[in-house]
Amino acid sequence: MICIYLVTFLIGLGGLHHSIARSVEMFTALFISDHFTLLPGLRFLGLAMLGNLIGGSVFVAILNYGHIRTTQEIS
Repeated sequence: MICIYLVTFLIGLGGLHHSIARSVEMFTALFISDHFTLLPGLRFLGLAMLGNLIGGSVFVAILNYGHIRTTQEIS
């Protein structure tokens, strides 16, 4: 629980928004505003998805590496 709180706090503190919340904001802007068109909206969502795929993969890889390294040292 503490780790989840700390990560969430740092995301908010750094002005980094969660991908789901930001995607909802973009979809809403596409539907109700004339300032946002489909092409820039899709570009934003594509870049967000690509960033989440890369960032999530690196994050999971680091966690798995740390877990395997810890269990290898104990054995």
